[in-house]
Amino acid sequence: RGQEWGSVYRKNFTRYLERDVSPDIGSLPIREVNSAQVLAILRKVEARGSLSAAAAGRSYVGQVFRYAIATGKADTDPTFALRGALETREVQHHPPLERADLPAFFEALNADGASRPTEIAIRLMAYLFSRTIELRAASWGEFDLERAEWRIPASRMKMGRPHVVPLPTQAVTLLRELHALTGDQHWLFPNTRRPKKYMGGTTINRVIERMGFLDRFTAHGFRATASTLLHEAGFDSRLIEMQLAHQDRNKSRASYDHSARLPERRQMMQSWADMLDEMMKPNSNVVSIRHRSA
Repeated sequence: RGQEWGSVYRKNFTRYLERDVSPDIGSLPIREVNSAQVLAILRKVEARGSLSAAAAGRSYVGQVFRYAIATGKADTDPTFALRGALETREVQHHPPLERADLPAFFEALNADGASRPTEIAIRLMAYLFSRTIELRAASWGEFDLERAEWRIPASRMKMGRPHVVPLPTQAVTLLRELHALTGDQHWLFPNTRRPKKYMGGTTINRVIERMGFLDRFTAHGFRATASTLLHEAGFDSRLIEMQLAHQDRNKSRASYDHSARLPERRQMMQSWADMLDEMMKPNSNVVSIRHRSA
């Protein structure tokens, strides 16, 4: 079974057993190990604040016992009784940047000294709230700056549908500047070490870490920020979800035309960029730009 595992999984599995399991029960005959002993091990990991590691540990130990049962070395799996015994924490993988944090965030970005393409990437993430991979792997052929549109092919979208991002004037200005820097290459953001590849997955978050924000925010979190503030501004929830390219739970609408309601989305994206510009300013007291339906 271990031969089917990837190298990273095998490394994590082995390290967990050696560091957390073997010191306590490694010398015991496997038939003598009970649920209470396994739980005590998992509680130690949990006490370090590693809730996900504790949950993973239960899975690792369970695999050992299931193999032992299959080979006649054990009769029961003590981890089975531990379902629900560990703490759980609601995980927010991509927390939003709060409105009050926006001036400090962009002030720190101005002062960071990141390369101009990387700084532009972060600013575009804020204006366009696309998924990080959608922007990092974007090519110049997807952009029509005259029409102010970014058309992402279905092959690059999480939901497998083409997607149109109307570009606010602020984004077009940044993209024209970027074109002067990388427009002779395929990618908007070529990898500095491997120009035939696009920007690496850690580049943007490394800058955010230097800025002192990574403990509570990643670039992907701009999507949650925009969603929250656009809802507060009174924009139609369906319009926001369409621009986020989320899967519609209503199956009759799930295959929407990627150009649907484009004029409304264009107006929303410009309003968002204008609102963001105001909120970036030091001592900003902007509440929101209220949207009024026509």
